[in-house]
Amino acid sequence: MKIQHHGDYLDLEDRAPRARGFVYRQYGTAESSLIPDPSFTHLKITVNGETHFFKPITEPVNLTEREHVYSANKVAESKPELEQYIRSEIIDVDIAPNDIQKQEREILTTAIENPLAYTERTPLPEAFKSVLDRLGFGNVNPEGSYSDYAGIYLKYGESYCEMFLTIKHPV
Repeated sequence: MKIQHHGDYLDLEDRAPRARGFVYRQYGTAESSLIPDPSFTHLKITVNGETHFFKPITEPVNLTEREHVYSANKVAESKPELEQYIRSEIIDVDIAPNDIQKQEREILTTAIENPLAYTERTPLPEAFKSVLDRLGFGNVNPEGSYSDYAGIYLKYGESYCEMFLTIKHPV
């Protein structure tokens, strides 16, 4: 495909059809005034006082496109029902801030408000070990190799979070 611009051609043949311009899927030769040849020879476009002339060239191409199918299942009729669904089907851990020690609250608050701000070094503080246990990460080995522990979904007070644990070891 070539697009003529001010007398010079810009060759776009090496580009995929979408990168060349518009792709019309629904129209065949009988339905489109652009196929096989447009009824005009040039398209005049003025942008910011500059006039550009384009010569349209059409060509048939075969496209392979992904087909996406979406579905939705109703899970609740009201906000309270939705929250109950989330708690029962998605949330792994529900922690009320008043049910844990002050040091544990500080750890969770810092980790939630700024996810990369909370770090620890060995030996791990007892409060941090307790938070790991409450989150279901269990007994992690901070001396082992580099590890990523899968995310868990936490309801902490009124916040909903996905929590991860990453252990990085000095080289």
